Amino acid sequence: MNLTAGENSDIYQGDYSYDLYFYNDLENLRLPGVQESYFCLTVTVYSLTFLLGLLGNSLVIFAVCGDRKPRSVTSLFMVSLAVADLMFILVCTPYELVRYFRPHAEGGAPVCKLASFVDMLSAVASILNLTSISVERYMVIVHPMISRYWCTAGNTRKILPAVWALAILLSMPSIFVMDIEVISYHNNVTSVTFSHCYDSAIPEDKRLAYAIYQLTVMFLAPTLIMIICYTFVIYVLWLSSKQLKSMTSANCGSSNTISEEVESKRICLNPSGSVHTSISRSCHQRPRRNFHTVETLKARRQVMKMLITIVIGFLICWGPRLILRVVQQSQYLHFEHAPLMKVSFSLLPYIQSFLNPIIYGFMSKNFRRSIRAACRNYVCRNRERQICMGHRIHLSDYEMESRSTNGTLTTKMSLRTIESVSSDDN
Repeated sequence: MNLTAGENSDIYQGDYSYDLYFYNDLENLRLPGVQESYFCLTVTVYSLTFLLGLLGNSLVIFAVCGDRKPRSVTSLFMVSLAVADLMFILVCTPYELVRYFRPHAEGGAPVCKLASFVDMLSAVASILNLTSISVERYMVIVHPMISRYWCTAGNTRKILPAVWALAILLSMPSIFVMDIEVISYHNNVTSVTFSHCYDSAIPEDKRLAYAIYQLTVMFLAPTLIMIICYTFVIYVLWLSSKQLKSMTSANCGSSNTISEEVESKRICLNPSGSVHTSISRSCHQRPRRNFHTVETLKARRQVMKMLITIVIGFLICWGPRLILRVVQQSQYLHFEHAPLMKVSFSLLPYIQSFLNPIIYGFMSKNFRRSIRAACRNYVCRNRERQICMGHRIHLSDYEMESRSTNGTLTTKMSLRTIESVSSDDN
């Protein structure tokens, strides 16, 4: 754009409003978002985010809350993650999408501050929930005796409000940092006004500190905690699997030796007896005792894979955006010639908001079972109830018959008539 300042520019309406002269056709600025190079890509991602995220995260809440099975600690945190993603989808996605069609932001500074606050709150709440899950997994697997008293569903219901309170506290600075900057372009005939929502409420020398604060709270500190917890967890699971495998092999070998001695003595005492497969049975009896342990380790490894995948997805989607803000504010690098990278980094958090339900569906058998159970409890049960209410069966006119057989009195009750009444008649 060919803009000029100086004699033809003056500041008005406060510290964040500017009037600039525009030499070219102002009609090209009426819908600036439509004319951007990656308009179709951006609008497509926002639309898919809203539809898939709303459907997927609502399904997570329905599956966990609709399943009558006692809820685990992990499932409670899954609901909390879904709530955080829903907040992000319902507030931030429409706000960013409208920005491409209306250059002057509706609502002004209050809506800008609200959208920015929810944007940071959802990210901080998600990463704090993921960090809490990593600590809970560490306690359950590395310190199982202590976890029996602390890592319970009741304590988790007390921890979740604290997690959200901390997330709100850490996100409060965004309300005081973000504000609207209004720029008006004119050419002595007409004018076009734009509203930009960014950290314009603080001086430029403080914006780098705010970007570093976001990077630390939303990325560096939680990542360090999760790396430490999951490193111990993976190490303990690896040792447990190795020990269980060696113990199973040793028990199977000793069972073979003992069963061979017993079988040889039995054959000597009873030569005519047939040889049974006691060796193979005794070899399989010991693994059956360890079956629960093997399945427990297998389930824990599957949960760990799912959780680590969720964490990696969050860090990949939010990390580049946070790092880019720090780099831009440091003014060491400029990205005017890399618009695709800027657009991609800004869109990644929106992709992450509907990514978790997809991961649950592919990697969690319990999640799929919870969906089926919730559907049976609510959808199918309501349909069966309607059918039962529609066709009531009234049993009437019983007939009783008594017989005496060998001094024993036997009474038989039979139904003479069966009346079927439709609910439409009631």
